[in-house]
Amino acid sequence: MKAFNIILIQLLIISVLNGQNRTEYFKSIPLIDDNTPRWAKLMYSENPNVAEVENLYKAYYKENEFVKTLHTQNHKHWIRIVDPLLNDKGFIIQPSTAEEEALHQKLKNRLQLRNSSIPGADTGWVAIGPFETFHASTSQAISWHKNIYSLDQSMSNPNLLICGTEAGGVYKSTDKAQNWTLISKNEVFSGSNAAVKIHPTNTDNYLLASNSRIYQSLDGGLSWNERHNTGGTGNEFRYLPSNNNTIFHTSTSGLFKSVDGGTTWTQIYTETCW
Repeated sequence: MKAFNIILIQLLIISVLNGQNRTEYFKSIPLIDDNTPRWAKLMYSENPNVAEVENLYKAYYKENEFVKTLHTQNHKHWIRIVDPLLNDKGFIIQPSTAEEEALHQKLKNRLQLRNSSIPGADTGWVAIGPFETFHASTSQAISWHKNIYSLDQSMSNPNLLICGTEAGGVYKSTDKAQNWTLISKNEVFSGSNAAVKIHPTNTDNYLLASNSRIYQSLDGGLSWNERHNTGGTGNEFRYLPSNNNTIFHTSTSGLFKSVDGGTTWTQIYTETCW
């Protein structure tokens, strides 16, 4: 389970980094001026040496009282993301698409093997965890919370909701959020699940943005089909009110459009969209 969790964390980090610019590392980048500490200026630069940033950071707070700021919050978030991706010189090495695909497949194979070996899986009862969580690439136990990143309520059936979580799960409620069921047990969704959408009239048709990809389920979440690799973190789907076959998807890698109900997608703009 430990090795599985480590790979899951690594894949999540790759999904955050792959195809995105440095603003994705931080909650927001504040104005940089003469009062900005040297370690922060280097951290926000295009190709920082992480070891040098850490040395400057430690030296700064040896001489200055630690006060929580946007810089320190960004540092905490940034170091967690980039730590597993450093080379021996302290620079961030972003994985290629082929490397990301290979890790994605490795995790999927491990998930299938794990599910096949869990007692009771063939009777319909499976423990879904998480059981233990570890810091990336270490055996250090951690206890981090996980966020709900996306939520949608059906327009045609208000009792139906789906949500996507930071930890990788997609959940469904049929009683207006009183109870929830995991509908992604056999899927490798680890890229934040930042956007979900229910079809305006078909309550079994769902869209999901995860792993820098668009996925679609046509059977209420029983199975999922990969539709398109966007190369960025998605944040919204929107159906054209006059024609439900036309859908728009906004992402950090641009604007995407489908004219066949989500089966195929075309990129129509290349700047970050919201």
